[in-house]
Amino acid sequence: ILFSIKSILVKEAYDLKIQASELLFLRMLYAAPFYLAALLIRRNRKKPSLAKRYWLGVIFFGILGYYLASLFDLWGLEYISAGLERIILFSYPTIVLCLSFLIYRKRPSRREVTALFIVYLGIGIMFFHGILYEDNIFVSITKRDDPFGITGFFKEDLSSGLRVFEVQMGYMEVVDVEE
Repeated sequence: ILFSIKSILVKEAYDLKIQASELLFLRMLYAAPFYLAALLIRRNRKKPSLAKRYWLGVIFFGILGYYLASLFDLWGLEYISAGLERIILFSYPTIVLCLSFLIYRKRPSRREVTALFIVYLGIGIMFFHGILYEDNIFVSITKRDDPFGITGFFKEDLSSGLRVFEVQMGYMEVVDVEE
């Protein structure tokens, strides 16, 4: 759940005029204890047989890859919706399978094809049901102290793409919400 809410929180931070570089610093700062814990847990295990001269390159490209992937992800969220970012992340396995086929001539297994089918079925459902709208509206119905009259108006936005429409009605009014 926390991974899925990341793009929404980033959009909120952009509304507060926080830059991508500042968000990236915070993301890496919060991730550092988890990486250190993983390192400490695995330090006594058998290490892979990799020559020492390659370890520096592995560490360098690992950090650079994480940094660049995170930076491009944050920059991308300046231009696309949080929902579209989720769909792009869901398409990564397809890219990996295609590159594996093109580079290594490895055909995808039946299990991998089934997983891709399920992913794209979910993406199709998201498009079909309009989950990717940029504008979501909550409706609030409240009673007023006077007996008659109905008014409706938009309140202050909760966040980018999340608004509240309030309907105020007199305590004697009967409103059929189904209409």
